[in-house]
Amino acid sequence: MARLYAVQARFTPRRFTDPRRYAEWIEALAAQADSIAGLGPDSLLVYPEDIGALLALLGAPEEAQSLEDALRRLAARHAPRLALWALTLLLPPLKAYLRARWREIWRTYSAAFSAVARRYKAYVVAGTILEPRGRRVYNVAYLFDPQGRVAGRQAKVHLVDLEAELGVSPAPHSWLRVHDTGAGRIGIAVCLDAFKEDVVSRLAAMGAQILVQPSANPEPWTPSLEEEWRRGAWLAAQRHRFRAAVNPMAVGRVYDLEFEGVSSIVAPRDATPGGTGYLARAKSKDREEIVYAEA
Repeated sequence: MARLYAVQARFTPRRFTDPRRYAEWIEALAAQADSIAGLGPDSLLVYPEDIGALLALLGAPEEAQSLEDALRRLAARHAPRLALWALTLLLPPLKAYLRARWREIWRTYSAAFSAVARRYKAYVVAGTILEPRGRRVYNVAYLFDPQGRVAGRQAKVHLVDLEAELGVSPAPHSWLRVHDTGAGRIGIAVCLDAFKEDVVSRLAAMGAQILVQPSANPEPWTPSLEEEWRRGAWLAAQRHRFRAAVNPMAVGRVYDLEFEGVSSIVAPRDATPGGTGYLARAKSKDREEIVYAEA
């Protein structure tokens, strides 16, 4: 029996602009999870998509009027390094910017999640981060083991329009992996990937027992969208008989970018109370909370 935690994290600009505040926030969420049923080697603590991607805002001014404005000001501040990458590799703006600041972004992200995994001796799926590789950028989820080491990574295969417009690249299917953890064998399908049968069926065929779907939805969470969302992890759990699927959602607002969603932990209907397919769900669509279930 594994202890599963979906972290419904509330995004605000302040939590991404300062490394110390970021680390304290990630730790506070883990502490909240630990207070529910304890964390340990048989636990899986999953944070939402983009919780590392928005570290591109490190050092951004809080008075910025929009996400675009904040990034424009940061680009101006780091212009010499940005220009070096842009001119050396002929990279477009986002890729040059991430290249210029990658060490700082990675250090902040990896230190925060490694510390949490090590302190609570748990397996942690650290949401996702935008990672430059060569001339490309991928949206990548990292897995940390109870010793705080990187135990796996999974790049997103299917992209939403905004990601494609920003120049993020889709990962090939050959990069899909299943990872062994104390909670079971997990397959990570980043947000939209859990809606895609080509990804989910491949992870199932590779022996995944638990599906992990870190998500960030930048649309109002309406009843119709909630019903549509059942075509992701919920449907995958029914079709492929995953022991469970963990879907943490981002909530909150970062400048002019707003997130809503209801985090959940799902399973085959015959393994859930009332045959609903839900082991646990968040109580709100816009507040920070931890969703917990055993499976």
